[in-house]
Amino acid sequence: TEAEPMPKTIDYYFTTASPWAFFGHARLHETAARHGATINHKPVDLIHTVFPDTGGLPLKKRSAARQAYRLTELRRWSAFLGIEIHLQPTHFPARTLIADHAIMAAIVQGEDPGELALGIMHSLWVDNKDIDDPDAIRQVAQSRGYGDLDFLAQVDNPEVLERYAANTREAIERGVFGAPSYVVDGELLWGQDRMEFLDRILAS
Repeated sequence: TEAEPMPKTIDYYFTTASPWAFFGHARLHETAARHGATINHKPVDLIHTVFPDTGGLPLKKRSAARQAYRLTELRRWSAFLGIEIHLQPTHFPARTLIADHAIMAAIVQGEDPGELALGIMHSLWVDNKDIDDPDAIRQVAQSRGYGDLDFLAQVDNPEVLERYAANTREAIERGVFGAPSYVVDGELLWGQDRMEFLDRILAS
């Protein structure tokens, strides 16, 4: 009999400030579950490290045409996916270190960070909260089923900081230049609009 294919692993590079990561997050998890694939959540320092190294620009430094088209695409995808967001949240551009480090702390403590990451992104893009506020992150963790686990107490843990930095270095080495990015079978896919291609790779 023919052997069953080994389950695949998806390396998921993202930052909590990305609306595109938010649009793709639940669909990524649904796609992975459908194929029995494992997701390695890898928050990265996109703005301060990945962008400068790969030629990307923070939003405010992009041309007016690019900024306008981004808003157009956000409207399109928001309507298409049925996910209503604040196109220009009050606290954006968002500082992500506390949020990203909280997710990293969850990983270090052996927790699946998927719901925590989704909750943080929802807090920014739907609830219009400041994800640089520890209280906002704590509320997300409690509301998403993480009980009394205080990831915020670990955000400055040396292991958390080093693994976050290692994720960022690894992303650059693998050709990642934006978020979300998915790497499976050595193939890089950039953007939540590449989900169909990810689905095909997982099915192959």
